[in-house]
Amino acid sequence: MDGDDIQFLDSDAALEEILQLPYVLLYKHSTRCGTSLRALMEVERFARSGTDVPVFGIDVVRHQ
Repeated sequence: MDGDDIQFLDSDAALEEILQLPYVLLYKHSTRCGTSLRALMEVERFARSGTDVPVFGIDVVRHQ
């Protein structure tokens, strides 16, 4: 699931840390949803596009 250009968060502390940044893209991904998988591919494409926006993800199934 982890894209090379998306760092998936694994703790509340990591979330708090990125929320201190001036801007981020935070993608909520569900491994149980086909639509979420297609959206993840779009987010990965954005992350690889050379953007200056840091891209992070949260696995909502694992972190309920």
